[in-house]
Amino acid sequence: MRGTADKTVLIVDDPKTRSQELVNGLGAIGAEAEVQAADPTGRIVISVARSDAVLDYLMGQRITPSGTGPQIVLVLEQAKY
Repeated sequence: MRGTADKTVLIVDDPKTRSQELVNGLGAIGAEAEVQAADPTGRIVISVARSDAVLDYLMGQRITPSGTGPQIVLVLEQAKY
C-alpha cells in the first residue's frame, strides 16, 4: 500500500476483483462508492465519503486511508512481478 496526501494506492493481484469486494463491503455498511472504470493499465479508482463506518470497514480490511478530507480515494493497481 502506498499513498499521497489525497489518495491511497493499493497494489493487488486482481484490481477488478478487489474493487468489487471493496464496493460490496462498503455497500453493506450503507456507503456509496463511486468507481472509475479501469484505465489501459488496469488501474481502478474508488471514491467514498469519509465516515466512521467507512473508516472502521477499511481498517478491518487492513487499509489505512491517506489524507483527512471529506472523500477517501483508493487507487487499485495490478502488482507487477
